[in-house]
Amino acid sequence: MSRRLPSPVLALIGALLVLAVVWVNGRPSVFTDTDDYFVHGHRIAQTLKYSIIGWDQDQPETPQEWKDFKADQQEVHFGHTSMGARSPYYGMVLYGLQKLGTLWLLAFFQAAMVSWLVALLLRSMAPRAPAWSYAALMAALAGLTTLPYIAAFALPDIFAAGVCIGIALLVIYRDQLSRWEQAGVIAILVAAMAFHTSHILLVASAAPAALLVAWILKADRRSLLTSAGLLFASLVAAVALVGGYSAGIKLTTGDDF
Repeated sequence: MSRRLPSPVLALIGALLVLAVVWVNGRPSVFTDTDDYFVHGHRIAQTLKYSIIGWDQDQPETPQEWKDFKADQQEVHFGHTSMGARSPYYGMVLYGLQKLGTLWLLAFFQAAMVSWLVALLLRSMAPRAPAWSYAALMAALAGLTTLPYIAAFALPDIFAAGVCIGIALLVIYRDQLSRWEQAGVIAILVAAMAFHTSHILLVASAAPAALLVAWILKADRRSLLTSAGLLFASLVAAVALVGGYSAGIKLTTGDDF
């Protein structure tokens, strides 16, 4: 299968199958938390904008503009102290993709992510499977499971599945992945943990369990050590990203996040 179509092409096929079901059902969906993530992304985009063009170009002039400006600043302060459970990193992805191509682009991004991981997992578990088997598998997942709904949900929930598949790939099938594929899986793991802190706990609990099972099943110890090192490095990187943002907010504004 892998010799006929590269994994990115398979991911595209899988994503289109998933989005076809979303299109039949209606459109991508949102939740009340979606707005919090979107606000995070908007504020970060505005901060980057002002850092480039300077604040003077949008300096309030009239009393009403100053009143609105102070109200906005108060809202930002409130947001720092009330939305700590919402990831600014996912907010940036959500805001950016929505601005570039509506929520359909976000849904495509999330569907392509999980479709790529499924392609790697199928190729690793069944390297002699016929080329059509991946399309059949993704069609079944799209038509018979909640995958389209979760992938098209404007929340980082789909990345919990990415964590589980990523751990399996790095612990059991890492030797069957190219270096760039390993790097991609690690990037997804780090992003998943940065997108929702509950995924940090998922990695911290599931990764040792997977390594223990692989060790009991007599997996190569050197390979397991490498996999453990990659998983630990991913965990450290995610914790650094989450903690770094909170520390940056505290340092620059004095607000807790």
